[in-house]
Amino acid sequence: MNLVEEALVTRTAGDPGAYLINGAAGSVNYVVLWDDLRTAQLYPTTPVAANFTLTVNNVKDLAGNPRPTATVNGVFMGLTPVDLAFPGLPGESFTSDGINLRMVGGGTDIWGTYDQCHYASKTVSGNFDARVRVASLTQANVWSKAGIMVREDQDAAGRNVMVLATPLPLNNVYHTQWRETAGAASASSATITPVSYPDAWIRLARYGNTFTSLIKTNGTDWVVTQTYTPASSYPSQVYVGLAVTAHDNALTATGMFSGFNLTAPLSDVSVRKTAASDVVAQGGTITYTITAANQA
Repeated sequence: MNLVEEALVTRTAGDPGAYLINGAAGSVNYVVLWDDLRTAQLYPTTPVAANFTLTVNNVKDLAGNPRPTATVNGVFMGLTPVDLAFPGLPGESFTSDGINLRMVGGGTDIWGTYDQCHYASKTVSGNFDARVRVASLTQANVWSKAGIMVREDQDAAGRNVMVLATPLPLNNVYHTQWRETAGAASASSATITPVSYPDAWIRLARYGNTFTSLIKTNGTDWVVTQTYTPASSYPSQVYVGLAVTAHDNALTATGMFSGFNLTAPLSDVSVRKTAASDVVAQGGTITYTITAANQA
């Protein structure tokens, strides 16, 4: 959460007792104050579900002025973060508004015969349409990755499909990849460059047993980059979420996401047929106009 415009005293802002989730004492286990001295990252004692309130008190700025006690409403994104295959450095997911998500991921890669990364996901049954804007990705390696991933399970060698972006300045590509069978080597589509940071919109949709990846580089039009149908059907219930990997097990990469949306599939094109006239004489001719429009 971003606390104030003024920098804060670390001793007070870093005190877990200064924060109450849903009014409960001891609900915050520990606090990490960011380098800007304005943002505090909270680690709850127990998982937080649904919407919640957060009360902040006894926090002072650098001038020694106490900040007024404040209670704000929070929104839980419904994603459960995990580190797959125990990266050398732990990952984390952080949001203060339920819209913008900062995700830190370590690990060697999401590729090959197994994956090592930070993954925040939820279970989804049936068809889905997931989309998100990748605002930025810090580079631990030219093949650091940030994107949307669907997984059959959370086994590191499990089947998955991912649409992703890589960082500036060297690689800077969109990419779609998948693992056909558990423990097998990954495969991928051709790359598309450049990535349109900070408006790098990516999308992954499921229709039956077909997965379609799309990108949006001009802010308006979705472009299909890959359609993939695995030989063996995925189960109805899968994991869908966001993932970051550093591609270097001694470092971490940070992906900034915004506007993650997971819904039932939407049509990309709306089609409307309009008659030129409501009434036509018997034996006459009627003219129809067909209008097709791209949908966001």
